[in-house]
Amino acid sequence: MVVILASSPDDKDLNACYALGVIQCVTKPLDFQRFITIVRRVGFYWVLLKKPPLLPPES
Repeated sequence: MVVILASSPDDKDLNACYALGVIQCVTKPLDFQRFITIVRRVGFYWVLLKKPPLLPPES
């Protein structure tokens, strides 16, 4: 799984990320404190809410 923290909010750049297989693209703010807040929220989402795909049982 790949999550991109992009500096560009441009749709062309975001679409290029998704075309490469990124599952989430987040535009990072220029303000450092807002950046820290975004990183914490993304981390919280991935740790607590997003579940990895289940693998089929081995034979």
